[in-house]
Amino acid sequence: MYELSKKGKKRAREIFSLSIEKEFETALQNSEEIIVKRKNDIATSRELFHETRTYLNNFLKHLELRYDDLRSHDYLITLSEILKEGYITEKELQDFSDEAKEDIKRYDSLSDDNHP
Repeated sequence: MYELSKKGKKRAREIFSLSIEKEFETALQNSEEIIVKRKNDIATSRELFHETRTYLNNFLKHLELRYDDLRSHDYLITLSEILKEGYITEKELQDFSDEAKEDIKRYDSLSDDNHP
């Protein structure tokens, strides 16, 4: 497994920061969709509030699992995940070494094998 240089780790943290911002944008859009789509379907504002709150709580748990206590040996795997989910593009990875980019792509292909 390839270990990023100090410069690579710094760039990874910058990318994570951008990705987190994009994930928050997605969560806000999804929350708005819940409110708009369900407003007519749910009997009370309380039920709508609880559904939205549950979604946001699950989203925050997702962020905690992905980014909190992130160790440098997890950077490439995390970069692979956020690349696969579309929060970043290969353009953001251009500053990394060829070996790092190969590892990121390898992790992506491994995750494809584990999910039908």
